[in-house]
Amino acid sequence: MDKTAIGKEIWPFSYVTWERKIKQFVETVGDKNPLYVDEEFARNSRHKGVIVPPAMANAYFVGMPVWGVVEVCKIDRARALHAEQEYEF
Repeated sequence: MDKTAIGKEIWPFSYVTWERKIKQFVETVGDKNPLYVDEEFARNSRHKGVIVPPAMANAYFVGMPVWGVVEVCKIDRARALHAEQEYEF
Protein backbone atom coordinates (compact mmCIF):
# COMPACT_ATOMS: atom_id res chain seq x y z
CA MET A 1 0.00 0.00 0.00
CA ASP A 2 1.08 3.53 -0.72
CA LYS A 3 1.81 4.96 2.74
CA THR A 4 0.79 8.45 1.56
CA ALA A 5 -2.79 7.12 1.41
CA ILE A 6 -2.95 6.64 5.20
CA GLY A 7 -5.56 8.95 6.68
CA LYS A 8 -7.18 9.82 3.35
CA GLU A 9 -10.94 9.97 3.41
CA ILE A 10 -12.89 8.28 0.67
CA TRP A 11 -16.01 9.97 -0.69
CA PRO A 12 -19.44 9.03 0.74
CA PHE A 13 -21.52 6.40 -1.00
CA SER A 14 -25.06 5.11 -0.82
CA TYR A 15 -27.03 2.10 -1.97
CA VAL A 16 -30.63 0.95 -1.75
CA THR A 17 -31.74 -2.12 0.16
CA TRP A 18 -34.96 -3.50 1.64
CA GLU A 19 -35.96 -4.26 5.22
CA ARG A 20 -36.26 -7.97 4.49
CA LYS A 21 -32.65 -7.99 3.21
CA ILE A 22 -31.53 -6.25 6.40
CA LYS A 23 -33.39 -8.86 8.48
CA GLN A 24 -31.82 -11.70 6.50
CA PHE A 25 -28.36 -10.20 6.98
CA VAL A 26 -28.64 -9.64 10.75
CA GLU A 27 -30.15 -13.08 11.27
CA THR A 28 -27.30 -14.63 9.31
CA VAL A 29 -24.56 -12.84 11.24
CA GLY A 30 -26.40 -13.02 14.58
CA ASP A 31 -26.51 -9.27 15.22
CA LYS A 32 -29.22 -8.49 17.79
CA ASN A 33 -29.09 -4.68 17.54
CA PRO A 34 -32.73 -3.47 17.53
CA LEU A 35 -31.80 -0.48 15.34
CA TYR A 36 -31.68 -2.92 12.42
CA VAL A 37 -34.98 -4.75 12.88
CA ASP A 38 -37.25 -3.11 15.45
CA GLU A 39 -39.13 -0.26 13.73
CA GLU A 40 -40.55 1.22 16.95
CA PHE A 41 -37.21 1.15 18.76
CA ALA A 42 -35.42 2.64 15.75
CA ARG A 43 -38.08 5.35 15.27
CA ASN A 44 -37.40 6.57 18.83
CA SER A 45 -33.64 6.69 18.22
CA ARG A 46 -31.62 9.56 16.79
CA HIS A 47 -31.84 7.81 13.41
CA LYS A 48 -35.66 8.05 13.33
CA GLY A 49 -35.98 4.65 11.68
CA VAL A 50 -34.38 1.31 10.92
CA ILE A 51 -30.79 1.58 9.70
CA VAL A 52 -28.53 -0.71 7.71
CA PRO A 53 -25.73 -2.46 9.62
CA PRO A 54 -22.42 -0.90 8.51
CA ALA A 55 -20.90 -4.32 7.88
CA MET A 56 -23.69 -5.04 5.39
CA ALA A 57 -22.20 -2.55 2.94
CA ASN A 58 -18.86 -4.31 3.07
CA ALA A 59 -20.48 -7.73 2.69
CA TYR A 60 -22.43 -6.66 -0.37
CA PHE A 61 -19.44 -5.18 -2.14
CA VAL A 62 -16.63 -7.56 -1.20
CA GLY A 63 -14.06 -7.65 -3.94
CA MET A 64 -15.43 -4.60 -5.74
CA PRO A 65 -13.54 -1.29 -5.58
CA VAL A 66 -16.82 0.57 -5.04
CA TRP A 67 -15.25 3.40 -3.10
CA GLY A 68 -12.09 3.59 -5.18
CA VAL A 69 -10.01 2.51 -2.18
CA VAL A 70 -7.98 0.06 -4.24
CA GLU A 71 -7.01 2.77 -6.68
CA VAL A 72 -6.48 5.56 -4.12
CA CYS A 73 -4.24 3.40 -1.94
CA LYS A 74 -2.51 1.74 -4.91
CA ILE A 75 -3.21 -1.69 -3.44
CA ASP A 76 -1.80 -4.76 -5.18
CA ARG A 77 -4.90 -7.01 -5.20
CA ALA A 78 -2.76 -10.14 -5.37
CA ARG A 79 -1.29 -9.24 -1.97
CA ALA A 80 -4.35 -7.66 -0.33
CA LEU A 81 -5.70 -8.73 3.06
CA HIS A 82 -8.68 -6.94 4.60
CA ALA A 83 -7.76 -6.28 8.22
CA GLU A 84 -9.84 -3.37 9.49
CA GLN A 85 -12.45 -0.82 8.59
CA GLU A 86 -14.17 2.03 10.38
CA TYR A 87 -17.51 3.70 9.81
CA GLU A 88 -18.53 7.21 10.81
CA PHE A 89 -22.13 8.42 10.75
